[in-house]
Amino acid sequence: MRFGPTPTEAASGGILAHTIELPDGSVLRKGTSLDATHVRALVGAGHTEVVVAILEAGDMGEDEAARTIAAALAGDSVQVRDPSSGRCNLKATRRGIVTLDISTVQAVNRVHESVGVATLPADAPVDPGQLVASVKIMPFGLPHLIVDACVAETVRHTRPALSVSAFRPMSIALLQTTSAVTQMDALDRDKDNVRSRVERLGSVLDRIETCPHELQAITRLLERALSSGHSPVILLGAVASGDRQDVIPQAVTSAGGEVIRFGVPLDPGHLVLIGQRGNQVILGMPGCARSARRNGFDRILEMVLAGRAPNQMDLGGMGVGGLQRL
Repeated sequence: MRFGPTPTEAASGGILAHTIELPDGSVLRKGTSLDATHVRALVGAGHTEVVVAILEAGDMGEDEAARTIAAALAGDSVQVRDPSSGRCNLKATRRGIVTLDISTVQAVNRVHESVGVATLPADAPVDPGQLVASVKIMPFGLPHLIVDACVAETVRHTRPALSVSAFRPMSIALLQTTSAVTQMDALDRDKDNVRSRVERLGSVLDRIETCPHELQAITRLLERALSSGHSPVILLGAVASGDRQDVIPQAVTSAGGEVIRFGVPLDPGHLVLIGQRGNQVILGMPGCARSARRNGFDRILEMVLAGRAPNQMDLGGMGVGGLQRL
C-alpha cells in the first residue's frame, strides 16, 4: 500500500486519509474511496493535492481484512458483524460467559502492529447482542500475507479463540447450616440472595434445607441432595470454613466427594470451596457471598452453570483480574 500526498487529479481510486470540508458545505470523510466526481469537486475547491492510501497488488482493504480475521477468531455463540472503517465487532448470540484462548488472541496481536484484537476478560458474563471482542485494522489496507499470518495463528492454536459458553438450566440445592445464634431472618435473606443469583443465570433453586453446623448432619443432607441428582449443591455455613479440615470440607469428603480446591485468588471471595462427586459439583460459599453484591463466588457459579466445571488450571489463573473493586 502506498500512502501520502498525491496530486488531486491523479487521486481517483485512492482512499482519502483525512476528512475534507468543501466550500459548499459538503464533507468528504476519511476513508472515502475517491472517484472522478470527488476529484472534480476537490480540484474546483482549490485542492492541488490530497493525502490518500492506494492499495496495490497483494493488498486487502481494511474492512475485508478485519472481517477475515474476526471470522477466524469466532467460535460458538459468537456472531461476526459487518465491518466498518476497518473495525469488525463480534457479539454474543446467547447468555453465558466469554471463553477465551488467550494465547491465540495474544499470538494474533503479535503478528503485526497493524492488527488489534481487543476482548472482554475471560469468563465475563454476557447477554445476547453484547459486544465481546473487536478487530481493528489500523491502516486502510494490509498485505494478504499479514492477514494470512493472523488466520494461521488461529489454526495453529486448535481451540476456538473466542466463544460464549451458554448458561444451562440446572437443578440446584442450597444447604444452610445453623448455630445457636442463627436468626431466621438472616437465613431467609441468605436464601433470597442465592435464589436471585441462580434465577438470574437461568437455573432453579428447587431444594432448600437446613441443619445444625455439625459434620454428620451436613453429610446426611449433602448425600441426600446429591442422590436426588442436584448439581451444583451449594453449602452456606453458619460458621465460615477456615481450613480443609473444617466441618464443611470434611462433610464433602464424608459424602463421597472430593475437595478440588479450597481457596481461590479472588477478592472478595477467597474462601470458595469447589468440590465434586462424579459429575456433580459442590460449592461452598464464602461469607462475603451473603451479600447480594458481586464477588468471587459469582464467577465460580457462572462457570459451573455454563457447563465449565473449574479445574486447577482455571482456578489458579483467576488472580489476574480477580480483584473486585470495592
